[in-house]
Amino acid sequence: RDFGECRGAALMDDLPSAPVRLAIVMRPAVGGMRSHLETFLTLLNRKRFAPTLIAGQDFATFAERLKVPHIPLEIAGKTSPIADLRCIGELETILRKSFDIVHGHGVRGMCIGAFAAKRARLPFVTTLHNLLGEVSLPQSMVLAQALHRTQRLIAVSQAVIASFEANALPLPPHHVVPNGVVTTRSANPDSIQGVRNWFHVPESAPIVLGIGRLEKEKGFDQLLLAFDILRSQVPNAHLLIVGEGSQLEVLRGLAQSDLQVHFAGY
Repeated sequence: RDFGECRGAALMDDLPSAPVRLAIVMRPAVGGMRSHLETFLTLLNRKRFAPTLIAGQDFATFAERLKVPHIPLEIAGKTSPIADLRCIGELETILRKSFDIVHGHGVRGMCIGAFAAKRARLPFVTTLHNLLGEVSLPQSMVLAQALHRTQRLIAVSQAVIASFEANALPLPPHHVVPNGVVTTRSANPDSIQGVRNWFHVPESAPIVLGIGRLEKEKGFDQLLLAFDILRSQVPNAHLLIVGEGSQLEVLRGLAQSDLQVHFAGY
């Protein structure tokens, strides 16, 4: 109810009979952010919301599979003033007269989406997925302006909020909504035993499981360090790392052929 003259009446309790036209602005993404978006679009009530994905061409197959209209818009992974201004202008043209709410994902989706939504006189909501590192003064100024143009902010963890607060950035009304998991899937005891057999893990040994892209920002090097500390108290523990990425060989080197550390691949 705080969206003023913006066409945000669709967010009120008395939703109109026509679905709310939702523009989802997505920067280049793999891994968790893409999985988050897939869950969101799969479970979104299509009778109340009509989503359109505005993202790079690499999302075309993704959108087709989820039966969501796709409008190509190439958002650069890193800040580029000239390219960003051009992208904001293109997005503004797309948004005008076609949507009711704009929902950006990630810092780049927020920075492009917030400015374009403001120019199109539409309410803007953003979901932040990643921790924000230390930013420069120009970056801080741009982020502050984007946040000022954001009516609601969603973060996937309190740590994400804390990382923005650590940079003294003014936050709009915000909520922490952790990433969802599919709880209907249950573990198969036979498959667990199969994992133990495959990796030669004794029945009595506890297993630490790490899953994700093997990239520097995911912190698997810290997991290996923590596992060393754990084994000082639980000597028979095993570590199973599931995933692929550019840091695989680096992590193998840190593990030093430890027979209690296993790399399972994708």
